[in-house]
This record gives sequence, C-alpha cells and structure tokens, in this order.
Amino acid sequence: MKLKVNYHTHTKRCGHAVGEDEEYVLNAIKIGIKELGISDHAPFKGISQPGVRMDYSQLDEYVNSINALKEKYKDKIKIYVGFEAEYFCEVDEYYKELLENKIDYLICGQHFMLMEKEQVYVGIKKDNKSAAIDYVNRVVGAMESGMFKYIAHPDIILRSYTIRDDFIEGQLRRICEASLRTGVPLEINLEGVRAKERMGDVFGENFYPFPSFWKLVGEYGCNVIIGADVHDPEYFLRSYDEYAYQLVEKYHLHLIDRIDIK
Repeated sequence: MKLKVNYHTHTKRCGHAVGEDEEYVLNAIKIGIKELGISDHAPFKGISQPGVRMDYSQLDEYVNSINALKEKYKDKIKIYVGFEAEYFCEVDEYYKELLENKIDYLICGQHFMLMEKEQVYVGIKKDNKSAAIDYVNRVVGAMESGMFKYIAHPDIILRSYTIRDDFIEGQLRRICEASLRTGVPLEINLEGVRAKERMGDVFGENFYPFPSFWKLVGEYGCNVIIGADVHDPEYFLRSYDEYAYQLVEKYHLHLIDRIDIK
C-alpha cells in the first residue's frame, strides 16, 4: 500500500473487525504511514448494535488504549483517536462533548438511520427516493456542521438506489456542491475496493467506489482523500489501493494527502 496517512481505521470493538490495537499501529509503521487515525464506529447512549459498533460502556477504554499507543510510538508515527459516526443533529451536543473532551476528530460514515426505532441500513431501502434524499440531507448536514473532517464512502447510497437517472444524479450533485462549498473532502474507500475485487468488478457499478460518482466529483473539483477503512491489521500489508489512484488519474480528482487535526 502506498498510503502515507490513513484516518479510517477500525478496532475489534465494533464486532466486525479483528486484531489488537497495537497490531494496527505496528503494521502502519511497517509500510511507512506517518499519520494514523483510529476511527472505530461511534457508540451512542441507549443504542445497542452488537456486531456494528462498540457499546457506549467501551468508550473510555477505547480512548485510553489509543492514547497510550499515541504516547508509546510518538517517535515513529503520529496517532489520532477519533470516531466514524453517522450525523444526526439531535446529538450535536454529544459530538461536541466528544471533540472537546475525548477525541481528536470525527469522520462521517452514514450507515444507519439510528434515531429511528428501526436501525435501518442505508443499503436496505431499494430505489427509494425519500431514503436517498434523507441520506444526502444528513451527509450535507455533516459537512455544514463543521464537526466532521471528511465524508467516508459518500457514494454508498448507490448501493440502494440502483437506477441511474436524473433524480439520483441531482442528489449526488448536492453532495459535490456541499463538499465544494464547505471544503470537506470526500473519501475514496478502500474497503469498498476490496469488496469490488472479490466480486471481480473493480471498474464496475456494483459497489463503491462507483465510477459514475467520482466522475461527477472530478467535474466539480472537490477535495478527495483515500481512506483504507481497515478492519484487519493485515490489510495494511496488501496492495489494494491501486484502483483508487487510477480513479484519481482518470477523473482528474483533486487528491489531498492529509487533513488538519489540531
């Protein structure tokens, strides 16, 4: 892997990743990563999703573990502790509290509509216009909130809205316009690339990164970042980022090499 920074890294606490925290750090050092952000799926008070996100009771242990590694390896790598989180304006104060007292940064990965009684995954409601609008509204809200450093796999909505029509193009353009307006980067997601490789469809439209979306991003000139989205320390040692760089070249994407975390 060619990456020198990565801010999208999970831990086994989410229930669908493996390995110890220190293994992620050691393998990142091994391939020459200079800045590593650990950003497991954020827990929410009163919401239990085993196999999806850590329990709220694990929050402090998670933060303490990453901070200990931050100190232990400070001469070899810059480490940040953060969360990948869905955006809900209803919990703005919780996000602000996390950023002020617990973590270094947030990235937005809008997987679920968690504030509903049903915890609905965005890929479930097939070709549903209202669901697509809701997804885009929340992603745009995340960018406008000023609390999120970038949008993870912004094109995930194309997993559920499979029709390539004027409606969905208009929604995708709203994401690009908000990114351009706010300066919040959009992520080419390498976990998606791994899935596309397994499908034998790296250059196709069956999974993110969706070329049709990144073609639009190139037209707008939005900032773009590559996120490894690793769920296993061994992923750092594999070369599956080539497709991301091909997307950058093909669609003349404005790739940035790091984000500013104070």
